[in-house]
Amino acid sequence: MKLKLFLILFANLVFTSCYNKSDPETDMDNLKSDDAVIDDHRDDDEKLDNDEEETGCRFINTAIASNDSGDIYVVGYTRDNGNNGCDYLGFVKKLENNNWKTVYECGGPGVECASASPDIWLGNKGEISVAGMNGLLLFEESGWNNVYFGDNDSIADDVWGVSLTDLFAAGQSGYPSEGAIFHFDGKELIKMEIPISNDLNGIWGTGPDNVYAVGEKGTILHYDGEEWTEMESGTAEYLSSIWGINKQDIYVAGENVIVHFNGEKWIETLKDEESFFLGIHGLVSDSILAVGRTISETPEAVAFHYNGQKWKKIEMNIKSILYDVLALPDGSFYVVGDNNTIERIAL
Repeated sequence: MKLKLFLILFANLVFTSCYNKSDPETDMDNLKSDDAVIDDHRDDDEKLDNDEEETGCRFINTAIASNDSGDIYVVGYTRDNGNNGCDYLGFVKKLENNNWKTVYECGGPGVECASASPDIWLGNKGEISVAGMNGLLLFEESGWNNVYFGDNDSIADDVWGVSLTDLFAAGQSGYPSEGAIFHFDGKELIKMEIPISNDLNGIWGTGPDNVYAVGEKGTILHYDGEEWTEMESGTAEYLSSIWGINKQDIYVAGENVIVHFNGEKWIETLKDEESFFLGIHGLVSDSILAVGRTISETPEAVAFHYNGQKWKKIEMNIKSILYDVLALPDGSFYVVGDNNTIERIAL
Protein backbone atom coordinates (compact mmCIF):
# COMPACT_ATOMS: atom_id res chain seq x y z
CA MET A 1 0.00 0.00 0.00
CA LYS A 2 1.33 3.41 -0.92
CA LEU A 3 -0.14 5.07 2.16
CA LYS A 4 1.73 8.30 1.50
CA LEU A 5 -0.66 8.81 -1.40
CA PHE A 6 -3.69 8.67 0.82
CA LEU A 7 -5.04 12.15 1.55
CA ILE A 8 -5.99 11.47 5.14
CA LEU A 9 -2.54 10.21 6.02
CA PHE A 10 -0.94 13.03 4.09
CA ALA A 11 -2.92 15.52 6.15
CA ASN A 12 -1.27 14.22 9.32
CA LEU A 13 2.12 15.52 8.21
CA VAL A 14 3.52 18.78 9.60
CA PHE A 15 3.07 21.60 7.08
CA THR A 16 5.09 24.79 7.00
CA SER A 17 4.16 27.66 4.68
CA CYS A 18 4.19 31.46 4.50
CA TYR A 19 1.33 33.60 3.16
CA ASN A 20 0.14 37.16 2.92
CA LYS A 21 -2.82 37.49 5.28
CA SER A 22 -4.29 40.63 3.73
CA ASP A 23 -7.54 39.76 1.95
CA PRO A 24 -10.45 42.20 1.62
CA GLU A 25 -12.98 39.34 1.51
CA THR A 26 -11.75 37.67 4.72
CA ASP A 27 -12.73 38.47 8.30
CA MET A 28 -10.33 36.68 10.64
CA ASP A 29 -12.10 37.74 13.84
CA ASN A 30 -13.05 34.75 15.96
CA LEU A 31 -16.60 34.00 16.91
CA LYS A 32 -17.13 33.94 20.65
CA SER A 33 -16.77 30.46 22.09
CA ASP A 34 -20.40 30.38 23.19
CA ASP A 35 -21.51 30.97 19.59
CA ALA A 36 -20.66 27.35 18.77
CA VAL A 37 -22.69 24.84 20.76
CA ILE A 38 -21.18 21.37 20.47
CA ASP A 39 -23.12 18.15 20.95
CA ASP A 40 -20.65 15.33 21.60
CA HIS A 41 -22.15 12.19 20.07
CA ARG A 42 -20.01 9.93 22.20
CA ASP A 43 -22.16 10.45 25.28
CA ASP A 44 -24.56 8.05 26.98
CA ASP A 45 -27.52 8.57 24.67
CA GLU A 46 -25.62 8.21 21.40
CA LYS A 47 -22.69 5.82 21.65
CA LEU A 48 -20.26 4.80 18.93
CA ASP A 49 -19.87 1.05 18.80
CA ASN A 50 -16.42 -0.56 18.50
CA ASP A 51 -15.12 2.00 20.98
CA GLU A 52 -11.37 2.67 20.89
CA GLU A 53 -10.96 2.02 24.58
CA GLU A 54 -12.45 -1.47 24.20
CA THR A 55 -10.70 -2.60 21.01
CA GLY A 56 -7.30 -0.92 21.19
CA CYS A 57 -7.93 0.47 17.72
CA ARG A 58 -7.85 4.13 16.77
CA PHE A 59 -10.97 5.02 14.77
CA ILE A 60 -10.58 7.78 12.18
CA ASN A 61 -13.83 9.11 10.68
CA THR A 62 -12.96 10.57 7.30
CA ALA A 63 -16.27 11.49 5.64
CA ILE A 64 -19.97 12.03 6.31
CA ALA A 65 -22.90 12.28 3.89
CA SER A 66 -26.70 12.27 3.75
CA ASN A 67 -29.46 11.83 1.18
CA ASP A 68 -32.91 13.30 0.55
CA SER A 69 -34.45 10.71 2.87
CA GLY A 70 -32.42 12.03 5.78
CA ASP A 71 -30.15 9.00 6.10
CA ILE A 72 -26.71 9.91 7.47
CA TYR A 73 -23.61 7.74 7.05
CA VAL A 74 -20.02 8.05 8.25
CA VAL A 75 -17.03 6.19 6.80
CA GLY A 76 -13.43 5.84 7.87
CA TYR A 77 -10.74 3.40 8.86
CA THR A 78 -8.93 2.09 11.91
CA ARG A 79 -5.33 2.41 13.04
CA ASP A 80 -3.69 -0.09 15.35
CA ASN A 81 -2.91 1.16 18.85
CA GLY A 82 -1.19 -2.10 19.73
CA ASN A 83 -1.03 -5.51 18.14
CA ASN A 84 -4.69 -6.05 17.34
CA GLY A 85 -4.25 -6.26 13.58
CA CYS A 86 -6.76 -3.50 12.88
CA ASP A 87 -4.65 -1.22 10.67
CA TYR A 88 -6.47 0.43 7.75
CA LEU A 89 -9.65 -1.61 8.01
CA GLY A 90 -12.49 0.37 6.46
CA PHE A 91 -15.93 0.76 8.03
CA VAL A 92 -19.33 2.33 7.34
CA LYS A 93 -21.64 3.59 10.11
CA LYS A 94 -25.26 4.73 9.88
CA LEU A 95 -27.14 6.95 12.32
CA GLU A 96 -30.13 4.96 13.57
CA ASN A 97 -32.30 6.02 16.51
CA ASN A 98 -29.59 8.34 17.85
CA ASN A 99 -26.98 5.59 17.70
CA TRP A 100 -24.17 5.03 15.22
CA LYS A 101 -24.51 1.48 13.96
CA THR A 102 -21.74 -0.25 12.02
CA VAL A 103 -23.33 -1.54 8.81
CA TYR A 104 -20.13 -2.64 7.05
CA GLU A 105 -16.54 -3.32 7.99
CA CYS A 106 -13.60 -4.77 6.14
CA GLY A 107 -13.14 -8.45 7.01
CA GLY A 108 -9.68 -8.28 8.59
CA PRO A 109 -5.97 -8.32 7.76
CA GLY A 110 -5.23 -9.86 4.38
CA VAL A 111 -8.89 -9.82 3.32
CA GLU A 112 -9.45 -8.17 -0.05
CA CYS A 113 -11.98 -5.41 0.52
CA ALA A 114 -12.35 -1.63 0.29
CA SER A 115 -10.06 -0.88 3.21
CA ALA A 116 -9.24 2.57 4.55
CA SER A 117 -12.45 4.20 3.30
CA PRO A 118 -11.92 7.97 2.81
CA ASP A 119 -15.20 9.10 1.23
CA ILE A 120 -18.85 8.21 0.65
CA TRP A 121 -21.57 9.13 -1.86
CA LEU A 122 -25.28 8.53 -1.24
CA GLY A 123 -27.94 8.29 -3.91
CA ASN A 124 -31.56 9.15 -3.22
CA LYS A 125 -32.79 5.60 -3.88
CA GLY A 126 -30.77 3.96 -1.14
CA GLU A 127 -27.60 3.53 -3.21
CA ILE A 128 -24.21 3.95 -1.56
CA SER A 129 -20.69 4.14 -2.96
CA VAL A 130 -17.59 4.26 -0.75
CA ALA A 131 -14.14 5.19 -2.05
CA GLY A 132 -11.35 2.88 -0.91
CA MET A 133 -7.75 1.86 -1.34
CA ASN A 134 -8.56 -1.14 -3.53
CA GLY A 135 -11.55 0.24 -5.40
CA LEU A 136 -15.17 1.11 -4.65
CA LEU A 137 -17.57 -0.42 -2.16
CA LEU A 138 -21.18 -0.39 -3.40
CA PHE A 139 -24.50 -0.98 -1.68
CA GLU A 140 -27.74 -1.78 -3.47
CA GLU A 141 -30.63 -4.20 -3.04
CA SER A 142 -28.33 -7.23 -3.22
CA GLY A 143 -26.20 -5.89 -0.36
CA TRP A 144 -22.55 -4.78 -0.17
CA ASN A 145 -20.25 -5.47 -3.11
CA ASN A 146 -16.65 -4.52 -3.86
CA VAL A 147 -15.48 -3.34 -7.27
CA TYR A 148 -11.70 -3.50 -7.63
CA PHE A 149 -9.24 -1.53 -9.73
CA GLY A 150 -7.42 -4.65 -10.86
CA ASP A 151 -4.04 -3.50 -9.55
CA ASN A 152 -2.46 -2.72 -6.19
CA ASP A 153 -1.29 0.78 -7.11
CA SER A 154 -4.60 2.65 -7.48
CA ILE A 155 -6.37 4.53 -4.71
CA ALA A 156 -9.76 6.28 -4.71
CA ASP A 157 -9.72 9.28 -2.38
CA ASP A 158 -13.15 10.63 -3.30
CA VAL A 159 -16.27 9.49 -5.11
CA TRP A 160 -19.29 11.26 -6.61
CA GLY A 161 -21.96 10.11 -8.97
CA VAL A 162 -25.39 10.24 -10.53
CA SER A 163 -26.21 6.58 -9.89
CA LEU A 164 -24.44 3.27 -9.28
CA THR A 165 -24.05 2.97 -13.04
CA ASP A 166 -22.52 6.43 -13.41
CA LEU A 167 -19.84 7.04 -10.73
CA PHE A 168 -16.64 9.08 -10.80
CA ALA A 169 -13.73 8.42 -8.44
CA ALA A 170 -10.64 10.62 -8.04
CA GLY A 171 -7.30 9.52 -6.63
CA GLN A 172 -3.96 8.16 -7.75
CA SER A 173 -2.67 5.34 -9.91
CA GLY A 174 0.64 3.72 -10.81
CA TYR A 175 4.06 3.78 -9.21
CA PRO A 176 5.44 6.38 -8.93
CA SER A 177 1.94 7.69 -8.52
CA GLU A 178 0.07 10.11 -10.72
CA GLY A 179 -3.39 11.60 -10.52
CA ALA A 180 -6.21 9.44 -11.83
CA ILE A 181 -9.96 9.59 -12.38
CA PHE A 182 -11.99 6.42 -12.78
CA HIS A 183 -15.51 5.98 -14.13
CA PHE A 184 -17.79 3.13 -13.11
CA ASP A 185 -20.55 2.26 -15.58
CA GLY A 186 -22.14 -0.45 -13.48
CA LYS A 187 -19.84 -3.15 -14.80
CA GLU A 188 -16.21 -2.03 -14.51
CA LEU A 189 -13.94 0.78 -13.33
CA ILE A 190 -12.36 2.49 -16.32
CA LYS A 191 -9.42 4.88 -16.02
CA MET A 192 -10.22 8.12 -17.83
CA GLU A 193 -7.85 10.28 -19.85
CA ILE A 194 -6.86 13.45 -17.96
CA PRO A 195 -4.47 16.28 -18.95
CA ILE A 196 -2.32 16.32 -15.78
CA SER A 197 -0.33 13.95 -13.54
CA ASN A 198 -0.88 15.76 -10.21
CA ASP A 199 -2.49 13.72 -7.42
CA LEU A 200 -6.25 14.27 -7.15
CA ASN A 201 -8.20 14.32 -3.89
CA GLY A 202 -11.74 15.59 -4.40
CA ILE A 203 -14.51 15.19 -6.97
CA TRP A 204 -18.03 16.63 -7.26
CA GLY A 205 -20.51 17.60 -9.94
CA THR A 206 -24.02 18.67 -10.85
CA GLY A 207 -24.52 16.04 -13.55
CA PRO A 208 -22.67 13.57 -15.80
CA ASP A 209 -21.67 16.42 -18.13
CA ASN A 210 -20.48 18.81 -15.39
CA VAL A 211 -17.96 17.22 -13.01
CA TYR A 212 -14.99 18.81 -11.21
CA ALA A 213 -11.89 17.21 -9.68
CA VAL A 214 -9.29 18.95 -7.48
CA GLY A 215 -5.80 18.12 -6.27
CA GLU A 216 -2.26 19.19 -5.56
CA LYS A 217 -0.57 22.31 -6.98
CA GLY A 218 -3.89 24.10 -7.32
CA THR A 219 -5.24 21.58 -9.82
CA ILE A 220 -8.89 21.90 -10.85
CA LEU A 221 -10.20 19.77 -13.73
CA HIS A 222 -13.59 19.96 -15.45
CA TYR A 223 -15.45 17.25 -17.33
CA ASP A 224 -18.09 18.24 -19.89
CA GLY A 225 -19.32 14.74 -20.64
CA GLU A 226 -16.67 14.13 -23.30
CA GLU A 227 -13.25 15.17 -21.96
CA TRP A 228 -11.41 16.52 -18.93
CA THR A 229 -9.78 19.94 -19.22
CA GLU A 230 -7.71 21.93 -16.75
CA MET A 231 -9.08 25.18 -15.30
CA GLU A 232 -7.21 28.20 -13.97
CA SER A 233 -7.75 27.95 -10.23
CA GLY A 234 -6.01 31.14 -9.13
CA THR A 235 -3.92 29.24 -6.58
CA ALA A 236 -1.00 26.82 -6.45
CA GLU A 237 -1.96 25.35 -3.07
CA TYR A 238 -2.84 21.75 -2.29
CA LEU A 239 -6.61 21.38 -2.83
CA SER A 240 -8.41 18.64 -0.93
CA SER A 241 -12.20 19.04 -1.10
CA ILE A 242 -14.91 20.41 -3.40
CA TRP A 243 -18.62 21.06 -2.93
CA GLY A 244 -21.18 23.34 -4.53
CA ILE A 245 -24.80 24.43 -4.63
CA ASN A 246 -25.10 24.69 -8.41
CA LYS A 247 -23.02 25.41 -11.52
CA GLN A 248 -22.51 29.04 -10.52
CA ASP A 249 -21.71 28.51 -6.83
CA ILE A 250 -18.88 26.04 -6.10
CA TYR A 251 -16.26 26.00 -3.33
CA VAL A 252 -12.89 24.27 -3.09
CA ALA A 253 -10.96 23.97 0.17
CA GLY A 254 -7.28 23.18 0.65
CA GLU A 255 -4.02 24.12 2.29
CA ASN A 256 -4.42 27.67 3.66
CA VAL A 257 -7.05 28.57 1.09
CA ILE A 258 -10.67 28.43 -0.06
CA VAL A 259 -11.55 29.38 -3.63
CA HIS A 260 -15.00 30.03 -5.13
CA PHE A 261 -16.33 29.51 -8.65
CA ASN A 262 -19.02 31.97 -9.77
CA GLY A 263 -19.76 30.27 -13.08
CA GLU A 264 -17.02 32.17 -14.92
CA LYS A 265 -13.82 32.03 -12.87
CA TRP A 266 -12.27 30.84 -9.61
CA ILE A 267 -11.64 33.52 -6.97
CA GLU A 268 -9.77 33.16 -3.70
CA THR A 269 -12.15 34.02 -0.84
CA LEU A 270 -10.14 32.91 2.20
CA LYS A 271 -6.43 32.77 2.93
CA ASP A 272 -5.22 31.61 6.32
CA GLU A 273 -1.64 30.47 6.71
CA GLU A 274 -2.43 28.62 9.95
CA SER A 275 -5.10 26.29 8.53
CA PHE A 276 -5.26 23.26 6.27
CA PHE A 277 -8.88 22.72 5.15
CA LEU A 278 -9.96 19.14 4.44
CA GLY A 279 -13.74 19.36 4.12
CA ILE A 280 -16.40 21.89 3.16
CA HIS A 281 -20.21 21.75 2.98
CA GLY A 282 -23.41 23.74 3.22
CA LEU A 283 -27.03 23.70 2.13
CA VAL A 284 -27.42 27.39 1.35
CA SER A 285 -25.01 30.02 0.09
CA ASP A 286 -25.09 32.03 3.33
CA SER A 287 -24.14 29.20 5.70
CA ILE A 288 -21.09 27.15 4.76
CA LEU A 289 -18.59 25.44 7.04
CA ALA A 290 -15.01 24.51 6.17
CA VAL A 291 -13.10 22.23 8.55
CA GLY A 292 -9.61 20.84 8.86
CA ARG A 293 -6.53 21.17 11.04
CA THR A 294 -4.10 23.75 12.25
CA ILE A 295 -0.65 23.70 10.67
CA SER A 296 1.53 23.02 13.67
CA GLU A 297 3.57 20.30 15.34
CA THR A 298 0.53 19.48 17.49
CA PRO A 299 -2.39 19.97 15.07
CA GLU A 300 -5.88 20.63 16.36
CA ALA A 301 -9.28 21.08 14.77
CA VAL A 302 -10.02 24.23 12.82
CA ALA A 303 -13.31 25.50 11.36
CA PHE A 304 -14.41 28.61 9.46
CA HIS A 305 -18.01 29.64 8.84
CA TYR A 306 -19.21 31.67 5.85
CA ASN A 307 -22.38 33.77 6.28
CA GLY A 308 -22.67 34.84 2.65
CA GLN A 309 -20.37 37.83 3.11
CA LYS A 310 -17.41 36.91 5.34
CA TRP A 311 -15.52 33.90 6.63
CA LYS A 312 -15.15 33.78 10.41
CA LYS A 313 -13.11 31.38 12.47
CA ILE A 314 -15.09 29.35 15.01
CA GLU A 315 -13.62 28.80 18.43
CA MET A 316 -14.24 25.18 19.46
CA ASN A 317 -13.30 22.76 22.20
CA ILE A 318 -12.60 19.99 19.68
CA LYS A 319 -8.93 19.04 19.60
CA SER A 320 -8.92 16.20 17.07
CA ILE A 321 -8.27 16.87 13.38
CA LEU A 322 -11.52 17.27 11.42
CA TYR A 323 -11.76 15.64 8.00
CA ASP A 324 -15.29 16.38 6.84
CA VAL A 325 -18.49 18.28 7.58
CA LEU A 326 -22.20 17.87 6.79
CA ALA A 327 -24.73 20.71 6.88
CA LEU A 328 -28.16 19.85 8.28
CA PRO A 329 -31.58 21.34 7.43
CA ASP A 330 -31.90 22.94 10.88
CA GLY A 331 -28.76 25.02 10.30
CA SER A 332 -26.42 22.93 12.42
CA PHE A 333 -23.46 20.87 11.20
CA TYR A 334 -21.96 17.46 11.86
CA VAL A 335 -18.17 17.33 11.90
CA VAL A 336 -16.12 14.12 11.83
CA GLY A 337 -12.48 13.39 12.40
CA ASP A 338 -9.68 11.65 14.24
CA ASN A 339 -10.09 9.81 17.56
CA ASN A 340 -13.63 8.69 16.72
CA THR A 341 -14.90 12.26 16.52
CA ILE A 342 -18.51 12.72 15.43
CA GLU A 343 -19.97 15.91 16.84
CA ARG A 344 -22.82 18.25 16.05
CA ILE A 345 -22.22 22.01 16.05
CA ALA A 346 -24.99 24.58 16.32
CA LEU A 347 -23.90 28.10 15.36
